[in-house]
Amino acid sequence: MAIFVVSELPPPPTISKTPDYPVYVPGESVTITCASSRRYTAGMFQLRKDSNLLISSTGSHTVFTHRITDLRADVDNNYTCVMLVHASARWLPSPPSPAIYIRVAERPRPPITSKTPDYPVYVPGESIILTCASSRRDTAGRFQLRKSSNLLTNSTGNHTTFTHRIT
Repeated sequence: MAIFVVSELPPPPTISKTPDYPVYVPGESVTITCASSRRYTAGMFQLRKDSNLLISSTGSHTVFTHRITDLRADVDNNYTCVMLVHASARWLPSPPSPAIYIRVAERPRPPITSKTPDYPVYVPGESIILTCASSRRDTAGRFQLRKSSNLLTNSTGNHTTFTHRIT
């Protein structure tokens, strides 16, 4: 009986996500890509969510992608890839890839808007100050002021309120 000794396990695959956002909102999609760390080395891939098997590739590949559509809060988690390489009639697993985290957060609520002075009609030459404020207490963000769908101006940096004067 011949005994084969494998000199080393396959190295961990690489993992990435596209688009690479720190936070996603419900309804968005993300594509997770697992790839062999060794050029031309093919194998089967397992995508894991918090160490539990989410999906396996079929057949042997150098790259495997999985798209998660319509993101929801239950998608929030760490994801890793494991690559299995066929050797000596067995599938040998690599160590897991570094983890990527997919965080899904609520869409921000619409800001509270106001105008000063608060008249129903303005005459040419009058100035008006438009104010946008976060609808969540102590929540900062970037504001965009639009007329129809056209961008007029936006805030620089994160703020809880934003004002703009129109003359």
